Amino acid sequence: SSLRAALRRRRVGPALEAPPRSPCTMSAAAAAAMSRLGAARVAVAGALAASGGGMAWWELRRGALLADFERGRRRYVDSGGESRYPFYGRDHGYEVDYFIELGLEPGDRLFAAYRPSVLCLPHAATLLAWRRFRGATPADHPTCHGASRGWDEEGVIEVDSGRRRCRHPERPGPWWRPWIPGAAAVLSSSYPDWLAWPCVLEVVVVRGTGSRVMTVR
Repeated sequence: SSLRAALRRRRVGPALEAPPRSPCTMSAAAAAAMSRLGAARVAVAGALAASGGGMAWWELRRGALLADFERGRRRYVDSGGESRYPFYGRDHGYEVDYFIELGLEPGDRLFAAYRPSVLCLPHAATLLAWRRFRGATPADHPTCHGASRGWDEEGVIEVDSGRRRCRHPERPGPWWRPWIPGAAAVLSSSYPDWLAWPCVLEVVVVRGTGSRVMTVR
């Protein structure tokens, strides 16, 4: 009976014991985990590199557009226009812009559409997201009632000592400074300086009575 019990223990014992874990098996599992971690790091690094490359390309393109704007300013100065008319952001049509300014009256509203390509990348992304959120594009012109749907900025004309000024919201600045589209009008700029901002693409004026819309750009 003792021999039979010993034989039974030999048959059952090994089946109940957990097999020892091989050092080689543990190394393989660790290697797989490290491989997955490395792949995640490579993916993150690749995304950051792509983002940096995209921002560099955007800034190069933006720099070229701003350089072209400055060349237009130099042509305006070289033409002698500086001694006769303010700079309105173009190297031609000074007289037209000047007489438009003289015709502005207190309470006239200005609606401007921005050029996203001239904004720094974070602000351009903010602007496009805001347009999408509103479900409007700059092609949606204001109505005679002054609806601002589709425009990126709204200002109002003030007259101070005979000079036309525009009260408007804060505009996008450096990439590190937060910008909120559609904010309240808290700044006041001379009308030529307001219009000559390089990021302005299109401008219309709605007269204070809302009876007439005039395209400036």
